[in-house]
Amino acid sequence: TSQHFHGPPPKFFDPQLNNPQTVIFKSSDVAKDEAAAQNMLSPIRICERVPPIPHDIDILIHNTYASCRVSDRPPQNNTILLLEGIETFGRTGNNLIEFFHSLQYAKDNEAVVGIEWRSWPTHLLTPMWMAVQGEGNSGHKAFRTLVEKSFCVKFIDSDAEAAKYREVIRNNGRDSVRDLFIYNHEGPLNDYIEFQGHILRTLWRSYNTGIGFDMRHEPVGDMCSVIDATFGSEKSPAKYSVIH
Repeated sequence: TSQHFHGPPPKFFDPQLNNPQTVIFKSSDVAKDEAAAQNMLSPIRICERVPPIPHDIDILIHNTYASCRVSDRPPQNNTILLLEGIETFGRTGNNLIEFFHSLQYAKDNEAVVGIEWRSWPTHLLTPMWMAVQGEGNSGHKAFRTLVEKSFCVKFIDSDAEAAKYREVIRNNGRDSVRDLFIYNHEGPLNDYIEFQGHILRTLWRSYNTGIGFDMRHEPVGDMCSVIDATFGSEKSPAKYSVIH
């Protein structure tokens, strides 16, 4: 079956972020092989700066959400939230929230996010993160694999492929994307913060460094260029504020 996405009505959301060290873990078996996981997941560094989250906490949270248990199920057993087209609600900041909330909706509803090839999420991500590396099909294939494994999503290339899923929830057009923007997680706030923080760190593990292309085949920039130019070799300990 197929339907259009309509999120719940907006409600007040407390934006206060808790200290990552106070995050509540919900599963005792998410890190069955912690030593192996630690070798695979290196400490996150962004422009040579270390975020304020202990590496062991980062590993535990990563292992909670990185198994892709739902997205790896056969399509006939899954509901898919399919992100289509290039229309969005607002600009980059809003679009990031919309993409993050699509992943939150899928998690909350035991569904999988599907991304139409060259739809708005691909144009959102590649200029700043996860640039296409290499030319032609090999570069696109590597990009698809990286995005699918990082966020437990599926790229969908045709209506026939989408039709294999038990239920298809289509998200296209400004109003439909706006529903993602205002989507509210109904569970505990700590759960929302934990999962959204995981997505954010996952994204920043693959920030662009000036190598590769975006979805329009334009060369990408280096996300650290301003910090490098401002602080040079002193960028790691430098303290600064950003006014946006």
